[in-house]
Amino acid sequence: MVGALFWELGERFDYDSILSRSAVLFYCVAFFIFMSVAVLPFTVMERGIVDKEVQNKYYHPITYQIAQGLASIPGAGLLAGLVSMIILLMLKFNDPAWYFLNMFLALTTSEALAQLVSHVVPHFVIGMAMVAGLFGFFMLFQVRLNSKMLASLTRYKRGLG
Repeated sequence: MVGALFWELGERFDYDSILSRSAVLFYCVAFFIFMSVAVLPFTVMERGIVDKEVQNKYYHPITYQIAQGLASIPGAGLLAGLVSMIILLMLKFNDPAWYFLNMFLALTTSEALAQLVSHVVPHFVIGMAMVAGLFGFFMLFQVRLNSKMLASLTRYKRGLG
């Protein structure tokens, strides 16, 4: 759907295409970040088992967190790779590595934040509300950063004028 809306955007270099590129990146990152909320019910249900195993000295909590983080990397990489491939082929962006890196880092960071919140809250509904609120703040700051970057780009473009 996103590829159809912004078909062959990479072949244009006007101001509207710059705004559209940031809109595509924002939408894709925001959509997949909010999908990481789905991990909360499973982590909260698993927490009792993990607590019991930690108390019985089977492993340390840091070991568990490192294992959870490492286990989420292949899934985040696969998802970021598939999304990047589909979007980049349809939109014909020029630098696929930066798009993939942005998607991958956003996914791994959001998964880590969801894991962190799930270990703090007593019930997954509270955790989902907290994570959604934190992601809302993230999106607010991301829009603000993008608008500042675009404003500075406009000033730079006028200076070359």
